[in-house]
Amino acid sequence: MRSITFNEIICTCLRESNADSARRVLGGLSDEDWQDFIQHLNCNVLGPLFFKSLQDLQLGELAPDWFFDQLRREYLNSIARNTRLYNGIRRVLTKLLDEGFQLIALKGLDLAQNVYGNSALRPMVDADLLVKREELPQVGKKILAMGYSATGYVGEDLDSSVHQHLPAFSKAGGPTIEVHWTIAHPDDPFTIDVDGLWNRARKITVSGINLLGLSPEDLLLYSSIHAAYQHKFEMTVIALADISETLKRFGSELDWQQFLHLAHEWKATRCAYVMLSFAKELLNARVSEDALQALRPSSVTAGIMAQLRAKILNDATSSPRLYQRFSQMQNAEGLRDKMAVVLRAVFPPRKNMALMYPASPASKTIYWYYLVHLKDLFLWHRDAACSLFSGSRMSVSEEMDRQSGEDRLMEWLKGEF
Repeated sequence: MRSITFNEIICTCLRESNADSARRVLGGLSDEDWQDFIQHLNCNVLGPLFFKSLQDLQLGELAPDWFFDQLRREYLNSIARNTRLYNGIRRVLTKLLDEGFQLIALKGLDLAQNVYGNSALRPMVDADLLVKREELPQVGKKILAMGYSATGYVGEDLDSSVHQHLPAFSKAGGPTIEVHWTIAHPDDPFTIDVDGLWNRARKITVSGINLLGLSPEDLLLYSSIHAAYQHKFEMTVIALADISETLKRFGSELDWQQFLHLAHEWKATRCAYVMLSFAKELLNARVSEDALQALRPSSVTAGIMAQLRAKILNDATSSPRLYQRFSQMQNAEGLRDKMAVVLRAVFPPRKNMALMYPASPASKTIYWYYLVHLKDLFLWHRDAACSLFSGSRMSVSEEMDRQSGEDRLMEWLKGEF
């Protein structure tokens, strides 16, 4: 019987010069394990990276033929998908740059070509761009004029203070585009100096187009807070790979003193410490030991790191959003605060509704979308609600305890030292 998680197996195989350990863990998989493993890789967009790892370690013969063939197909599919995305975003980039807008490519749009050096290894679901805050409405209008539609309202009176990006833009046959003005949600505990991001940005090429990317230090720190806090350690293995590849790509170019300064300035030292520690431990990433010691929070304990390590390596996903809402309500003090949690979820402020639905927050139409929102809430949470109310009292209690534990970890991450 398999004694380690799939994420542990993936990390073992992604570590450099680790063929013997990889051979041991792969050799212990049963036929059923291999079936479950391919599903796990596909769900976590890790198939192409794992395929490349098996090739590098020359361990492809340990996998069943059908498994290796599926990995090869997924690798080729990743090339095709990313090629279509890059081809689709080229026209948008060209148009926006010709109009005089400055652009920074974020996340996969930069990482796949400029960090991994092989776009197949870093699958993407959308294209993320950073623009100047004052140019958000104009950029949104230009993208709409290119035949895209937005999931929410895009207009001059859109309140950018409620989110870090505009509603997503989509178009048949084109990539989904997210236009950011900053890299953290306004409610996040981080203090991002957006002007500093622009001042430090490096020149890059995306699909043959010259634009900007985050500096190595900003990219490394953003990867850390994005995976640890913003995504609550969901799909963290790909984030650890991003960190490892970033360190491999920039090597001695990366200024660790600058990184430490930014981690303190952004109030993100705990996220940085956690992600860099596990990147070093699990993937043998080239993390400066001096930087790790400088980042180490005085409040960190072996117990906290063990919980976080288990969360990263656990194959299970986080609790559904409904459980998270119940946990927030449970932790709220007094009936009034508990009701406030419910009301915020069911009846968000109009400025928040405008990000989800195509209506101005000042228009009467927005009130119609509150009815739509009630329907959407039912559809989003239907399966989780059925599971919640049909499950045994013990399973519900265990799930709530698990969610409460995750909430405590997220609260710890908010601190500095």
